[in-house]
Amino acid sequence: MALTESRTPTDARTVGAPETATLDGLIGSADHKTLGRFWIAGGLFFLLGSLVVSAVAALETIDLSSFTVASDADQFTQIWSLGREVLLFGGVLPVFVGLATYLVPLQIGAPAIAFARGAAAAFWAWLLGTVLLIVSYIFNGGPGGGKADFVVLWTVSLGLVILALLWATVIVATTALGARTIGMTLDRVPFATWSFLVFCLYGILTLPVVVADLALTYVRVRHGFVALDARQTLVGVTNLFTYAPTLFWLAIPALGMAADAVGVHTGRPVMLRKPVLAAIGALSVTSFGAVYYSFGSVRPIDFNNFVLVADIAATVLPILGVLGLAGESIRRGTPRLNVAFIGSMLGGLLFLLASVAALLGLFEPVQLWLIDNADTGNPDKLLVLNGTTFHDGLRGIVVGAVVLAITGALHHWAPKIWGRRMAEPLGFGAVLAAALGGVLWGLGGILAGVDNQPAYPVSSLAGGDNVELYNLITLIGILAVTAGALLTALNAAQSAVGRNTAAGGAAWSGLTLEWATTSPPSPGNFDQPPVVRSATPLADAPAQPTTGTDAGGEA
Repeated sequence: MALTESRTPTDARTVGAPETATLDGLIGSADHKTLGRFWIAGGLFFLLGSLVVSAVAALETIDLSSFTVASDADQFTQIWSLGREVLLFGGVLPVFVGLATYLVPLQIGAPAIAFARGAAAAFWAWLLGTVLLIVSYIFNGGPGGGKADFVVLWTVSLGLVILALLWATVIVATTALGARTIGMTLDRVPFATWSFLVFCLYGILTLPVVVADLALTYVRVRHGFVALDARQTLVGVTNLFTYAPTLFWLAIPALGMAADAVGVHTGRPVMLRKPVLAAIGALSVTSFGAVYYSFGSVRPIDFNNFVLVADIAATVLPILGVLGLAGESIRRGTPRLNVAFIGSMLGGLLFLLASVAALLGLFEPVQLWLIDNADTGNPDKLLVLNGTTFHDGLRGIVVGAVVLAITGALHHWAPKIWGRRMAEPLGFGAVLAAALGGVLWGLGGILAGVDNQPAYPVSSLAGGDNVELYNLITLIGILAVTAGALLTALNAAQSAVGRNTAAGGAAWSGLTLEWATTSPPSPGNFDQPPVVRSATPLADAPAQPTTGTDAGGEA
């Protein structure tokens, strides 16, 4: 519920007391702005590292005759699995958590994040867990690992990473639900905050499933129930988040941030707020299907596959709906063709492409289900994509979409995060590389799946006559996405350490509460608790008082 009590300026200042610039002051900080920057920086760093590792794994697959980089199939499994796990739990999710940690209190008019010390603990636990996860792989652990002790360390460290992310999502959701300022009802919160709330609630429901699987895996490995030559199967612990429709969980914050950015950079806030909020919420329902229906496994065809078809088809509609309603703002407004606008929209379009492509993987279950009931036809002639690299292709499109969404979001909120806009030339390079790379990564994986390349991990690389060419396309796509992520990271670093000039630090002319304070915000965020009367509080009269000259203005 929204807060109805009045806060005094002293309350805000006490919660958001200034942090010292010393090392111990930064490490001990509980300010949501400092923690948000930490999450974003750490996430971008590990995102880059994971993409490099994924590129190494892809390099291995362009020659099916032998292993080149890896010594055997188990080591290939370790390289591929490390890239996949760190990409999601060390890169993508931490950046989203960092943006949520930074933005949600500002957008809802709160002076601080809920459980501030707990938020700090979540970040440091995640960082420790991610480092230990990488160490476990280095010393021959992880799925396919040859040393039982480090396979155990893999289960413990990955569990610590996920628990830290889970706790961070609980804190963000608590802030959005319980720390809203006077008049800020849930239907008035900005689209980004709403999407972060939905994203966090989804994570609260699903992340414990993986933690439970890791606990069981720990017992199985620790007490010798898994043979050394069967440890490749442990890679399936995290499959839940790498197959459609759960994969589209990542579209939830991307679409919310895009809706906010489009409203600012077209000069027309997205119309029909409630349908947009409903579409974002609906996406969390449709993407929950993979918990019950295994898209990535080869198994007997039954009615559940038909339900999965409907689930994937329904996933397309919320993404299409949000983009369509955002398109109305583009039609009615005057779009600024900058990185924040183009990156956000292209990210949404790539998510739409991935969701439509996912339907291709369901042709086989539908046709087999119909043939089984009609008792006619030849199933051997059907396109079989379950159990192939088709799903890695879908994941590649989604990764490209996520990098685009992150690039657009950072360009949009850079003045608020660092007090300085990010460089547009570098940003356009990042957008171009990520968009092209996501399409190529997806195209290569999908075509290789159609050409019967089995899903990883595998005991030996195999497939049709053209698989090596398709894997080369995949490698080029991964390298392009990596280049896009690198340009975004360098651009963000330049904004973080650059000198804050009046022109560089000017905020966009947004109408939500984060633009009602200085860039970056002062301790406590607001001089007085804002009072909200609509979803666009800065358009209401009188405007909220500010302490800086850049709020609501544009250079």
